[in-house]
Amino acid sequence: MLEERVGGETTVQYVWSPVYVDALILRDRDSDGDGTLDERLWVVQDANFNVTALVDDSGNVVERYIYDPFGQATVLDAEWNVRSGGSAYDWHYLLGLSERFHPDDCAQKVCQSGRSRKESDRRSEVLRDREPKGYILC
Repeated sequence: MLEERVGGETTVQYVWSPVYVDALILRDRDSDGDGTLDERLWVVQDANFNVTALVDDSGNVVERYIYDPFGQATVLDAEWNVRSGGSAYDWHYLLGLSERFHPDDCAQKVCQSGRSRKESDRRSEVLRDREPKGYILC
């Protein structure tokens, strides 16, 4: 489990399966900033563990994702229409749609980029990434 906190309050929790490192199960999020994790989204993944859809507690698909041959994600709504503004559920950095991380995307000053985690003692520190894309801002 990975938990994100702001001012001591939990804002997001991610739960992964113990079976495989990329097997994300669900995310709980405080969607309105009132201190309660009020939004639970279940993850649907393909055989490569790419997130292909988000499902709410009622079993309704709320957002879909398709990938080009190079792994670039396109965000779709539940009806398969392209969502031009990106994810309506703040799912950007888990899909790799953002090269730079906003400080609010950092969990307890730990940024996550794919499988590698970057640690920092202070916000807005530029960290060297082990991957070819270079630097991320945390």
